[in-house]
Parts: sequence; C-alpha cells; structure tokens
Amino acid sequence: NLDLLTCGPIPPNPSELLYTERFRALIEELRGAYDRVIFDSPPIGAVADALVVSHKVDAVVLLVMLGKTRRELLGRAIEQLTTVGAPFMGCVMNNLSAATAGYGYSYYYYYRSPYEEDAPEEGGDRPARIAS
Repeated sequence: NLDLLTCGPIPPNPSELLYTERFRALIEELRGAYDRVIFDSPPIGAVADALVVSHKVDAVVLLVMLGKTRRELLGRAIEQLTTVGAPFMGCVMNNLSAATAGYGYSYYYYYRSPYEEDAPEEGGDRPARIAS
C-alpha cells in the first residue's frame, strides 16, 4: 500500500515548478487521496526547494546524518526554517549503529520544536538544539 511519484527528468529550473498552480493542485489532490504524503527535498542550503516546499506541507522533519552533518549547517538549517515560518517538527538522526552506539544520554539527540504546546516560555530552560 505504498505509491511513489518520482521526479522524472530534471527541468532547467526545478524551483520554479514549485510555485506553479499545477504543483499546488497536485498537493491538494495527494492530500485527498492519501493518509500521509512525504516529500523528499534536496538539503536546505543547497537549493531553495526545501524552503519553498516547507510552506506547502503540514510538518518539516530534518534528517541528520550522524558523523557527517556539521553542527553549524544543522543550526543554520533550523534557523532558516524558523525564519521562514516553516512548521518545523524536529530532526531524525540516521547512520546510527545500534551495535556500536550503545545506550545512554551521550547518544541521545532531542530538539524541542517551538510549535510544541509545552515549550518553555522565552528565556526558560530549553534542551540543547544540537547534540555534543
């Protein structure tokens, strides 16, 4: 019960397609036909696609590759999403090996979205944005 819609041939300026009425209509059609619709975009900062699509979806989740994603790039991506008002929900860390990582807080990553109802007031204690 999984359908996949691939991008097909890459047009000269793909970002322009994201602003079209046809793309908006496609999103509405997909929302009516499916329980979940997931868009996979290029990395934030590489091209504008992710930030453009972020305004057309219900939630944004960043994928973070353990040992590869640089802290400053992750921080900048979160800042960009927040600045444009994207519905940022948090991060998912991949490339984590259960065999070598073990368990414990040193491998635990958590970012509290500003959209959570129980988010602390401004100036209150907040969990770390980026893991050590």
